[in-house]
Parts: sequence; structure tokens; C-alpha cells
Amino acid sequence: SWHPTRNWVVFSSNQTGQAFHMIDHDKIEVVDYGSDLVFYDADKQQIFNVLKTEDYLETFPCWSPDGLKLFYCSAYVPEFVGTTSEQRQDIITRICRKVRYNLMSLTFDPATGRFGQPQVELDCAAMERSCAVPRVSPDGRYVLFTLADFGQFHIWHSSADLYVKDLQTGEVRPLQATN
Repeated sequence: SWHPTRNWVVFSSNQTGQAFHMIDHDKIEVVDYGSDLVFYDADKQQIFNVLKTEDYLETFPCWSPDGLKLFYCSAYVPEFVGTTSEQRQDIITRICRKVRYNLMSLTFDPATGRFGQPQVELDCAAMERSCAVPRVSPDGRYVLFTLADFGQFHIWHSSADLYVKDLQTGEVRPLQATN
């Protein structure tokens, strides 16, 4: 996601794979077994980690229109602590239906280039749901995202639907078409 006013981009660096289920109705699942947020300054050609954690998966970053906040999705996976990449692949295949991403944000100071502490915008895990692909409205008032029962690649999930959070009131609701 390009910063709205500067030549900066934040992206997630992911290790992903596929899980194939023999008996399940949903035959295939895309799984994430390693992901971190990375910042790139195109003018200075410098790169650094925004978030690099062992027990959290961070993905789908998106700037607010004023460039002062970064939204993203994050899942807590304590089973990953002290494991190798190969072990993570096995773990995530076994627990993929229990992995749930929360809607998160970080404040950002363009003058210093520093990010604040992670803030939970919506505790999807507590709702037994999982968030993916947040996008902020041009006026900065709303954030649109996908909610599904689990995981972060919802394209084949029949439980997936679009939701919106009003950033002024905190109200979260399904997105509904208007006439």
C-alpha cells in the first residue's frame, strides 16, 4: 500500500501454501505460515520491518487517506514460537480452521517515520470470525473488510461477506447495497 503523500510503501512478506482436504466440502485452503509487515522508502531505497514477530501473522496493510494510520490484519498463533518454517507448514495445515485474523491499526508519524503500538480495531477472533483485505474510504471515515469463519484467503469461503466499520462511531455492520 503506497503512502498517500510520500514515496513510501508498506507491504506484507508472506510464506503461503495450500492445504488439500480429502473429505472436507472445501477441498482447498490457502494458508499463511509466515508473514510480516515491511516498509520501503523508495526515495532513499531503504527497507525495514514494521512488524516482525514469531507468534503473529501480519498481512494486508492499507494506509488511511491522511497517511497517519496503517490498517492491517493480524492472527495470533502461539504454536509458532520456536518452530522452523517446515514445522510451521505442518502446524498451520492442522490448525487452519482455528486461525483468525483481527482488524488492527498502527499510528504513524511521517516526520519521524515511526509507527505506534498495534491497536485492535475489531477483535474478530473473539467473534469467532477472521478479517481480510481492509480498505479505508477516501474520506477516512469507514474501513471496509471481509469477514469469514477463519483464515485470510476468503475467496472460496462461503462464510465470507463484506463488512464496514464506522471509524467515528465504532459501529460494525454488514455492507448492504442501497437502491
